[in-house]
Amino acid sequence: MIDGIYFSKTMTSGKVIAKGEHKGLHYEVISYGTHPCCYVDLPKEHKWYGVKYDAIPVKCHFGLTYAEISSGHKWRIGWDYAHCDDYCTYYEDSEIFHHTEELLKTGQLKKWAINELVEACKDVCEQCSVK
Repeated sequence: MIDGIYFSKTMTSGKVIAKGEHKGLHYEVISYGTHPCCYVDLPKEHKWYGVKYDAIPVKCHFGLTYAEISSGHKWRIGWDYAHCDDYCTYYEDSEIFHHTEELLKTGQLKKWAINELVEACKDVCEQCSVK
């Protein structure tokens, strides 16, 4: 486990591990146990409010994978850290997981730290605040 992000099983609801405001936008980092996800909330006045995630020109880790209404009627966009080069506990009972430590040592898998995920959120907030 690193910084309380990774747990052995998927959780039914995520655990907020960091949140804040940057450039007037709210962001959250949420752990789902097996991997983290990041979210940024856009207000109704935002040009990308209601736009499908794959049509929003934001650069983030492997691209946006989520866009839906959140509490407070904000348009929440998000992305995950469960890709081919990300550490993920999905496979802990499989043959693949037994090679995890080797893959981490060689840099083929990455465990994300909370500060790295917060910086990614801030970067997306900056992209979203550009007029």
